[in-house]
Amino acid sequence: METINEGTVTLLASDGTIIYANRVLAGLLQVSLEKFIGSCFSDYVPQAERQWFEALAAKARQEACKGEIRLRAADGRMVPVYLYLSSMQLENVPDAICLAVTDLTEQKRQEEILAEGRLSRAILDQAEHVIVVCDAGGVITQTSRAALELYDGNPLLQHFEKAFPLSIITNGSDSSLPFAQAFSLKALQNGKILRGKEATFKCKAGRIFHVLLDAGPLYGDNGVLQGYIVSLTDITARKQKEVERQRLLSEQQALTEELQVTNEELKSQAEELTVQKEELEKVTDYLGSQQLLLEAANEELESFSYSVSHDLKAPIRAIQGFSRMLLEEHSAQLDQESLRLLNVVVDNARLMEKLTDDLLELSCLGRQPVRKSIINLATITSQVFEKLRAQVPKRDLRLIIGDLPPCRCDTSLFYQVMENLLSNAIKFTRLKKTAIIEVKGWTEGKENIYSVKDNGAGFDETYSSKLFRPFQRLHLQKD
Repeated sequence: METINEGTVTLLASDGTIIYANRVLAGLLQVSLEKFIGSCFSDYVPQAERQWFEALAAKARQEACKGEIRLRAADGRMVPVYLYLSSMQLENVPDAICLAVTDLTEQKRQEEILAEGRLSRAILDQAEHVIVVCDAGGVITQTSRAALELYDGNPLLQHFEKAFPLSIITNGSDSSLPFAQAFSLKALQNGKILRGKEATFKCKAGRIFHVLLDAGPLYGDNGVLQGYIVSLTDITARKQKEVERQRLLSEQQALTEELQVTNEELKSQAEELTVQKEELEKVTDYLGSQQLLLEAANEELESFSYSVSHDLKAPIRAIQGFSRMLLEEHSAQLDQESLRLLNVVVDNARLMEKLTDDLLELSCLGRQPVRKSIINLATITSQVFEKLRAQVPKRDLRLIIGDLPPCRCDTSLFYQVMENLLSNAIKFTRLKKTAIIEVKGWTEGKENIYSVKDNGAGFDETYSSKLFRPFQRLHLQKD
């Protein structure tokens, strides 16, 4: 153990006290061997990794195990190591753990160097702009993918000035007119850095590019020039847009002059519109007064309907009452034809009463405020059906309720709708032995569609437009 290149240490499993260690491990942790032996090994393990080390030590008491961890040297430096742990049985120490410690510092450093190289390559591969790295002699050693496209080939191992003959656009001292000056990496040897210089470049295919140039020297740790790095941003499209912008500005100026003429015309039109607006306001005021008159007429009509329905009920009840009295008390004195005619009077009085009730109900609905909420249509449909079925207990009525998407509406008004539809279905299936009524719904686009279907008399679709008009009849009285 004293001659091998790896560190070794033997611990008491109970508290981690070091009972043996070789000089290699003591030297790795920058502590004297005399001070190292007798101390607790956990003191050299960072707090964040002690739980992991304790788990390894506990596992080593059952079977050999291994793992990576960091140890803290006496100078505070963190040393990455690889541990191999196994249980050891000694005469005086029946429960000990032996550790073989391999220094991973150099290996980690090499891994970091490789990772940095991969990162640099990844940056160059992913870079959107042209990036070129040259050695001290100006020979290209690395490029980004964008550089291959700008060069129209592979510029590696070529001199930068030959592969990318750049001309920097600058202004002369005596004139504001721009002129081109050839770019050379030698201008960077004294530490000069270029930022955002506009330049032109002609590729092998003959196409001319406009670029922004950023360039600077690369120095090593010893301060010696290692090479150069150049970044080129293609601004050809931007320059074309500037030319287009100037053209548009000229066109805009011409349009502005035309607009001035148009504005004068619009001003005169605005004056005409002002006059028309005043006339429109007069018409609006007139329509408003007509609307008030219409609302008053509607109120009078509702009042009339309500009064008529109430006033008609009294004579109808009188006709029904006297007719029943004749049938109950004097039927023996009447012949068959008289009885038939009297029954016709009773039936028509009953029909008139129903029409009067419907008229009254319609009048009430017209004055009822609408209160919308999300309702369960299937529940209301079932309630209405049970109510109507109780009125004709001897009939065989069957209700089939399909999928009914929920909707937002007035509960009482929807109840009235279902009562009208289901009562019609029950009435017009009275000639069927078994009445089958089906209520279902579905969704089409943004609309919910609901239907009520029965196996009764039906109606001629020619007159379907009258179906939902009040007091319309699409059947013969016998049906």
